Amino acid sequence: VLVVSPSAGAGAVPVNAQIVFQFSEPVAAPSVHAQTITVSTGGAPVPGTLSLEQNNRVVRWKPAPLTQLAPNTAYTVTVTAGVTDPAGNA
Repeated sequence: VLVVSPSAGAGAVPVNAQIVFQFSEPVAAPSVHAQTITVSTGGAPVPGTLSLEQNNRVVRWKPAPLTQLAPNTAYTVTVTAGVTDPAGNA
């Protein structure tokens, strides 16, 4: 992962924020799912959707419809080694 937006520790993030991950190389579409990229708070997952963009180098997470991030709350974003490139490398 080269870039994550918003960045770690960012404040004043909108309650409907999307999280964008830029990878150094394309990722395999089947490896991008709710078990390999998660957003959580207090250990509970936040419902959202993942999409691939820019030739599979960018992954965007959007909160599920009617879901908003809580103000003044810390969230954890986890990208596991289950996200792979087309050759299967983590």
